[in-house]
Amino acid sequence: MALFADCISLPCFMKTTILSVIASVIIILVSFIFAWDEEFCPDMPLNDEKFGNYATVVGAIVTTFALIFLGMQLREMEQARNASYKPLLIPEDLHIYTKDSSKVDDVSPIHPEFYLDEDMQRSSKIYVNIHNMGKGVAKNIKIQWRYDIGDLKKYIEPQYILGPYWGRRFGPVNSISFIEETKYNPIPFPIDYLLCCGVRLNKPALFLSNKPKLTLILRCEDLHESVHLTKEFEVLPIVDYEKISMAFLEVKPQKN
Repeated sequence: MALFADCISLPCFMKTTILSVIASVIIILVSFIFAWDEEFCPDMPLNDEKFGNYATVVGAIVTTFALIFLGMQLREMEQARNASYKPLLIPEDLHIYTKDSSKVDDVSPIHPEFYLDEDMQRSSKIYVNIHNMGKGVAKNIKIQWRYDIGDLKKYIEPQYILGPYWGRRFGPVNSISFIEETKYNPIPFPIDYLLCCGVRLNKPALFLSNKPKLTLILRCEDLHESVHLTKEFEVLPIVDYEKISMAFLEVKPQKN
């Protein structure tokens, strides 16, 4: 049992090799037992031709298994090498605060303002930090925010007046040249979507809100441009009146 437990703890390619060797030995022994139909006798010479043919067959079986073992080990070594420089992009959860702008006259509409500090003394541009948690550089990074502009408009308009730049804040895809391993890069959060998190649209102590759907899609290449990675995250706003948290939940690809 201890030997079996030690075998389980071995690396994958070593377990494959050991199990394959055991299988080869069993096949050779079984084939020898069933294929050899002569009795062994000290006084009679062995059938050299039959013995030679049997040895040839056994050698071919061993060579075939050896090639299979070598191919499997080379493939696993290549996978381990690729994993050694594979990037992993993860967005950092966002925590912001909001309040309505002060009414300065009867013409200017009230609009929501957003802050990164709880004191809400200075309005800030809102960014999301994209971290590279992998073991290699991420190159040619493409960032896409996906949301339905029509759904946003229906959700916001009862409480806020949309400005002249509504729907024109960002192009469909933004780009970053690279992010080194263990580093991060800030990207702008879509302002159009932020408007649906204005304080008038946040119910007190509402843990999971019914905000319009927002998705973040990240695409990148590894250092050798041999691996193209795509990750998709659903943004879940968690609101409590003036406090908003944006949680990024990875969407697992569906298997066909």
